[in-house]
Amino acid sequence: MNDQTLDDRQYSINDLDEIFCRNPGSHLNFRMAFLCNSYEDFISIIDDAVSLIIRDMEANPQHYAAMDEDAITNSIIVNLKYCGLDAHHDSMQGGHTDIMITGKKGYTWIAEAKIHKGYDWLFKGFQQLDTRYAAPAAGRDCAALVIYSDNMRVDQLLENWKNHLKDKRPEVELFPTDEDSLQFISTHNHIRNNRKITIRHFVASLYFNPKDK
Repeated sequence: MNDQTLDDRQYSINDLDEIFCRNPGSHLNFRMAFLCNSYEDFISIIDDAVSLIIRDMEANPQHYAAMDEDAITNSIIVNLKYCGLDAHHDSMQGGHTDIMITGKKGYTWIAEAKIHKGYDWLFKGFQQLDTRYAAPAAGRDCAALVIYSDNMRVDQLLENWKNHLKDKRPEVELFPTDEDSLQFISTHNHIRNNRKITIRHFVASLYFNPKDK
């Protein structure tokens, strides 16, 4: 019979990864602490964290109906911190960014958040990211636009948003990221230094209109 206790066993990183992956939030903490060895790792962890938080928001959309953009964004930031990310609201970088996450080696990710009030309003958010907040360089050339929507069909919203963005900024390239078409990536060369900047477009479906009463 093995008389070792849990505390004196030896665990490899792979062992710990398998243990922590049973809880998504704990696994994100683990990945940030032990598996974040590059800017690509850093961005992958952030993308997974934001996706996880949005899915959790969508499970109870009724809680967000009366909230404004800042209130919803603050709830995301709180959850990002629980995922082990150094997230801040209203940080100064060319203006007041909605979300900024920083990491080792000066890694930086920024996001602009918008309640969907029309496609020109979303385009304003894109332009804020691109022309005001982004300062692309190694370790800081990825960002996000997070859209809060109470529309019935966010897949249609994103398709319309893609068309609007391409109409306004024809040089922007678009790439799908998931089977459900509920995210996409845009890339373009930044006006400051011609460095490629990558923006992931998230949408949170907060439509709530129950028909049981």
